[in-house]
Amino acid sequence: VIRAVLDIFREAPAVAAKHREHVSGDTAVHLLQGTPLAAAPPELKRTFVRSGPGRLVARIVAEEGEHLAEWKRNKILEAAGLIPEARDDEIGAARAAAELQDAADALSAGADARASPSNPPVGVSATQVVRDLIGELDAAAVAADVVIFSFADCPWCVEAKAALSEGPVPPDRTWMALELDTMGTMGKRLRAALALATGRTSLPNIFVGGTSIGGHTDGVPTLAGCRARPGETGLAARLDGRGGGIWALLKDKGCEVDGEEAIPPGL
Repeated sequence: VIRAVLDIFREAPAVAAKHREHVSGDTAVHLLQGTPLAAAPPELKRTFVRSGPGRLVARIVAEEGEHLAEWKRNKILEAAGLIPEARDDEIGAARAAAELQDAADALSAGADARASPSNPPVGVSATQVVRDLIGELDAAAVAADVVIFSFADCPWCVEAKAALSEGPVPPDRTWMALELDTMGTMGKRLRAALALATGRTSLPNIFVGGTSIGGHTDGVPTLAGCRARPGETGLAARLDGRGGGIWALLKDKGCEVDGEEAIPPGL
């Protein structure tokens, strides 16, 4: 049912109009911008996130990340001016997006993008574009011990930032939020880099020690062992009752639970 609704959502005129606004604008935007929820006070947003409807929306967004992953990634790349608009050149846009993703995957694997049976030819320009993008992302991701790539008025971003700020921050640790919707074209580029490098198209996207752990309630299952609650991943799985458990991930470059290492050093 959710996927059928997402298929309707993808073709909706309102979504197309929002995308045109994103393409023509000078900064990153999201679909909730301009809605009553986005304009609500922070505490009301946090209440919504924790409510039944909020959890349902989070589930839909997670499903969107799987069912519409390629479509949404391409829209983000279009908005950043990295590929042609699909409405003008659908085949060219898809080919350009695939080249960028191939280059990003090759860079992640520690290899140059070269032609091979499993790695189709990638233009030099695509490889260089990706290197520049990932370089910008890498620099931003280590600006603090914990970096939250966020939209300023996104309810789940507000909840993630509040959860960190409410907990005791160790004196030798830092965290910061980068609000992509306030960073002009750099916000668009960073969002494109996040999509290519992590496969995530929704925010928040949270980095600990320079590595993405996912969002607020979903993320990399292999890192869920640190103070995780059953069935939870992402930031929520790593927060204790005071909101400070995330810092255990950075202890000695690993994670300790009851004195035992749960995640190997080298995070």
